[in-house]
Amino acid sequence: MKKRAVAYLRVSNEAGSGLELGRQREQIERYARQQGYRLVEVYLDTCPGVRQQRPGLTRLMADAQAGVFDVVLVTDLTRLFRDPDMAERYQRWLGQDRVRLESLSPAAGVEAQ
Repeated sequence: MKKRAVAYLRVSNEAGSGLELGRQREQIERYARQQGYRLVEVYLDTCPGVRQQRPGLTRLMADAQAGVFDVVLVTDLTRLFRDPDMAERYQRWLGQDRVRLESLSPAAGVEAQ
């Protein structure tokens, strides 16, 4: 059975967001196919990464806790949070729900277990 994956997309502001979101989505869809994942949902936010209140991320975390998916895909960990401590905290929370976090950026590839 294919693992259920979701994408988390974020841009810093609404100006030019369509192009950037489209590029992130294409990269994640291609990666999901290559890994044999079934992409079941896309969560997105258009706000700076320093903000902790993001509707898409809030929904993603609630769905992780509910067991809706197995893997979260991001193009780069900075899409999750620019603050490394906050990104690490979210990785741990996902890991508690047995959800992997995979970054497409090789230098930043991290998984939560």
